[in-house]
Amino acid sequence: METRSSQAALPDRPVFERLVEEHRALVRGVCLRVLENLHDVEDATQETFMRLWNALRRNVVIDNAGAWLRTAAASVAVDLLRRRLLRNDDARVWPISQPRIEPPTPFQHAAENELERDLRQALQRFPEGQRTIFELRHDAGMKLSEVAALLQISVTTAKTQFARACLRLQPILRKHRASPENEP
Repeated sequence: METRSSQAALPDRPVFERLVEEHRALVRGVCLRVLENLHDVEDATQETFMRLWNALRRNVVIDNAGAWLRTAAASVAVDLLRRRLLRNDDARVWPISQPRIEPPTPFQHAAENELERDLRQALQRFPEGQRTIFELRHDAGMKLSEVAALLQISVTTAKTQFARACLRLQPILRKHRASPENEP
């Protein structure tokens, strides 16, 4: 993907509409695999096509529209899922499928928020592909074989990138486990 010029121009509307028509099912399918809520799927689909419009407006050359849109849709859907999970801390900590035994103490809640913040900051420094694979597996709960199929990479590559991401996060997890202020 390269930029043809630095001037932002209006994309060719018929070309954009053709790309939307050709790839709507693909984009919607990617979003549907990551998100549970149909309203969120529609929002993510629309946001993905807005990214396409903006890329075309910046004269970005897109060699393979399907691959570009698949990656963009996965990224948008994971971002939306992450925002929803961060807004609804309680649902993330206590999924509906598991009975709630006792609520977390304020201390536990603060420690979880600090750990979450540190992990998210670290993830932002990961290479894009590694971060996307980790988020699809961890945040969206997809199997690595599903992630590989979604991103059109080998399962071995998905496993390797996920393992590397986990290794990069281990020091943060160790720090939080070993920290004396994390013990009641």
